[in-house]
This record gives sequence, C-alpha cells and structure tokens, in this order.
Amino acid sequence: MQARPSPTPSAPPMQEPDQPLEPAAFLPPADFAARAQATDPAIYARAEADAPAWWAEQARQRLDWDTPFQAVLDDSNRPFYTWFADGTLNASYNCLDRHVQAGHAGRVAFRWHGEQGEERGLTYGEILADTQRLANALKARGVGKGDIVGIYLPMIPEVVVAMLACARIGAPHNVVFGGFAPSAVRERMEVSRAVALITADGARRRGHTAPVKQAWTRRSPGWTRCTR
Repeated sequence: MQARPSPTPSAPPMQEPDQPLEPAAFLPPADFAARAQATDPAIYARAEADAPAWWAEQARQRLDWDTPFQAVLDDSNRPFYTWFADGTLNASYNCLDRHVQAGHAGRVAFRWHGEQGEERGLTYGEILADTQRLANALKARGVGKGDIVGIYLPMIPEVVVAMLACARIGAPHNVVFGGFAPSAVRERMEVSRAVALITADGARRRGHTAPVKQAWTRRSPGWTRCTR
C-alpha cells in the first residue's frame, strides 16, 4: 500500500491591490516609552487644533535660533510649503554644540557597528571636535558658504562628521553612495558643480577592501575643483 502524499499547504490569500493593508501596531517597551520627551497624550489634541502654533512652540523650545523666526507657515503656494522662512539657525550647532554646552559632552551620541564586528560609540564631545577640525580644513582649502561639497565615503562615522562639517560652514553637501563607480561619482560632482570631494583611502565590503581614493584618482585625472 502506498502512502498518500501530504497535501501541499495552501498559500495565504493575496490581498487585493485596492484594499488597504491590515493595520499593525508595534508598541515600544514600557521602559523606553517612559523616557520619551513627550508623554502627555493631550499634545495630539493641541497639535490637531492648531498645527502651526504647536510646531512654532516646539521649534522655539527645542532649537537654538541665530535669528528667531516670526513667520511660521507659508502655505500660499501649495503644495510647496515654507516653514520658519525668516528665521536662521545652524544645524551643526543644534546637533552638537548645544548638547556639549549643556554638559553632555561625554554622552554617546552615535553608535556604529562595522562590517567585521567593529563597534564605536562616539560622544557629543568627540563628534564636535572632529566636526570642527573638518570644517576648518574645508575653509582652509577655500570652501565657503554656498559651495557644494561631495561626500563619497563608505558607511563609517566620518560620513556624519562630514555632513555636520558642511552644515557648520553653510556648504550644501552632495552624498554619493559609496558603491558607485568613480565615473558615476564624477558625473554627480560635475552636475552639482561641487568644489570639493570628501572621500577615503579604502572601503570594506563583503570581506574585501576597495581602493576608493586610488580608483577615483585614476578615473578622474585632473579633477581638483569645479567652478561654481
């Protein structure tokens, strides 16, 4: 007598494309929720009642402004909305300096896990020092406010430092994925009219180290600085 084959389990029914997905809730751990910056449920009602006023309150309380804003929301050109148009601030200062000045220089601000199991915990003080050094190096090489800076780095903490250093001196940054070929990087530098490129000697990926800077130099001879 032959055994009967087991029935093939049927796949779950496919959901029709025009039907909304079933909602799912992923609640945070209780001890994590207890450390939240906002714990009063009433904030939702206040924010819904007057969203611009609520966001203006948050912006004044949670950010340091070089020029305090007076205008909150300009929705006259929908769907292009402008917030706090007449205010100015420095994103790098708000991410770093104010926390150091508040006594948190030794607090870990960024945790990094490398491909080969490396771990680094960078404090606010350490990131601020690195950011200041890089910002000064960029200025020493003639990079100023409004200049575009390319960032072509592997996934290392220095990517964060590079972005914060650019923000510190008012230089917009153009981040290029570290896996792109040098020819693709050069195209993006030329299209964005970048004046400088921040890169690394090498990048580790899948157990191998790619010579990033060497490949860039070989494929882009003569590229030193693009004019604005």
